[in-house]
Amino acid sequence: MMVLAGRHIPVNLLCPICVSDYESVLHTLVLCPVACGVWSKAGFNFNSAPVSSFGEWWQAVCKGCSVEDRNSVAVILWSLWNNRNNKVWNGKCDLAAGIIHKALSALFLWRAAQEAEVLMHHNVEVEVGFKWLKPTCGSLKCNVDAAVFASEKKIGFGCIIRDENGSLVREINGGMFAPADPLLVEALGVREALSWIKQLGLSNVCVETDSRLLVNVLKGKTLCLSSFGLVVKDCLELASDLVNFSFA
Repeated sequence: MMVLAGRHIPVNLLCPICVSDYESVLHTLVLCPVACGVWSKAGFNFNSAPVSSFGEWWQAVCKGCSVEDRNSVAVILWSLWNNRNNKVWNGKCDLAAGIIHKALSALFLWRAAQEAEVLMHHNVEVEVGFKWLKPTCGSLKCNVDAAVFASEKKIGFGCIIRDENGSLVREINGGMFAPADPLLVEALGVREALSWIKQLGLSNVCVETDSRLLVNVLKGKTLCLSSFGLVVKDCLELASDLVNFSFA
């Protein structure tokens, strides 16, 4: 916008989202109050030394984040920019939870596409680089995973509980008919795990999922008016009934 204004083209220089400061790439993606809310709810803290450009900010992020976190940051940036364009061209914009939801869905689909391509070209099983850590002494860990079976329009989930020695305590799996929304699928798997843990009457349990952004949403108790938001609400209500419970 500033470039267009410099060429004497009449444009509105204010940020279309907050309408309180001049728009720039750095403002839209990092400094805008809405962007700040998104980064906070997604579990990222970028309150470091002031930077003068988005390029400088991105270099700092790359130095301080793991590859996995950089992937998450990249899709959130993409979702923030799409949100800005939707406001400009359609007069609509999402709340922070909705922006995170779309970002996580995009990342989930991108990862699924990469894994499918590897399988197609190499005909091998892909081992996810995830290192399982034992729970603390006297506690349990429940790992949850979910998958989409598009041809059957169903999702499947699996939960396994292990003790501090890594020994199997209980396991369960199941399926249901549900929309093939990646983030919603992960949340449904966690909800089933929480309901199961509650039925078993267990305490001192940490539920672990490989969806970092979902965990951050659950920890931040971020809700949105969508199917995903309703499932998150169910998860939080179930978790509130459990003793010494945590998400990881």
